[in-house]
Amino acid sequence: MKEKDRASLAVRRFLSQSKEFTEDYIEDRLVKLKLKKLILEGGFEKFTFFWHSSSCFSQWYLSDFTGHGIMYDDESFLEGLPLETTFNCMEQYMMYHKAMLFLDRASARKILDTKSPKEQKQLGRLVQNFEEKVWKEYRSTIVYRGNELKFTQSEKLLSALKATRGTTLVEASPYDKVWGAGLSQKDRRIHDRGKWKGLNLLGEILTTLRVELDSGKY
Repeated sequence: MKEKDRASLAVRRFLSQSKEFTEDYIEDRLVKLKLKKLILEGGFEKFTFFWHSSSCFSQWYLSDFTGHGIMYDDESFLEGLPLETTFNCMEQYMMYHKAMLFLDRASARKILDTKSPKEQKQLGRLVQNFEEKVWKEYRSTIVYRGNELKFTQSEKLLSALKATRGTTLVEASPYDKVWGAGLSQKDRRIHDRGKWKGLNLLGEILTTLRVELDSGKY
C-alpha cells in the first residue's frame, strides 16, 4: 500500500470511531426525539435561532478548546503537526480537520496559524485533494466531535446549550444551505422546517449533542 493511501486509511479509521454521528444517524435520532416529544411543545416544533458570530452556537464564535489532531493514533502521519492543539473556534477545528482528512498538511498548518475565522474558512476552501463524496461522509462527524469538545470544556457554553432544551437549534443563515436553513430569522418560512431551503446540519448536530449530553452519555 502506498504511503498516501496508508495515511488516508489512518485518517478515516480515526473518524470511524464516531461513525454513529453521521448525518443519517442524526436525522434518525431527531425523528425519534420528536416522537418522544423531547423537542416538541404542544405537538409543535419550537426553534432556537442563531447565526452571527456573537452567538456561542456559531462556528465563528471565539472560544478556546483543546483537542487531538485527527490522526492522533498514528503520530507518524502528523509530520510535525501537534498531537494535541488548542483551537480558537469551531471554524478552525473544522477546516483543520478538513485539510487533514485529505492529507493537505500545508493547508492544515496555515489554518492553525491564523486566528481569523474568515481566513480559516477561505483556507478550507483551498484544501488540496478534496473529494466532495468523502467530505459529505465525514463532515458531520468532524463537526459533532468539535462541538462536543467546545461545549464540554466551558461551563458557560454548556449552560447556554442546555438552556435551549425543548427546541431545535437552527442556523438562520439566508446564504448557507448546508450548515444553515437557507433562510433568515426574519423570513416567516423558517418556522416551518418543510419550507427550509437548507439542511441546517449545524443546528441538527447541536440539537443532537444537547440531547446526548442530557442523557448522561458524557
